[in-house]
Amino acid sequence: RAARAVSDEGRVIDHWPFRVGRSASGILGDNHLELDDQQPYTVSRNHFLIDRSDFGVLVRDRGSYLGTVVNGEKIGGRRHNGEVILTPGENVVIAGKPNSTFRFRVHVKI
Repeated sequence: RAARAVSDEGRVIDHWPFRVGRSASGILGDNHLELDDQQPYTVSRNHFLIDRSDFGVLVRDRGSYLGTVVNGEKIGGRRHNGEVILTPGENVVIAGKPNSTFRFRVHVKI
């Protein structure tokens, strides 16, 4: 399902923070990448973001209910925040549980 949100060519992130979440309207509709999820929801309206820090590029869970999995490490969940620094090269980011269909390859160039 992530493939429907991002083309085969990928997407270059050129502004920070880059917010990802379920499609929403109004004040909750401020995501740069909106995911079309259906009930029962896997993706929160404000799920995760990708940002830069002094330590590199990171993924931060935005208080999603099911959390985010980054390179096999669960962060966030049950409305708690969490973050992890991405490694140079390819990373796997999953919105929701490890078996979620919202799986993304995030390539970090140094």
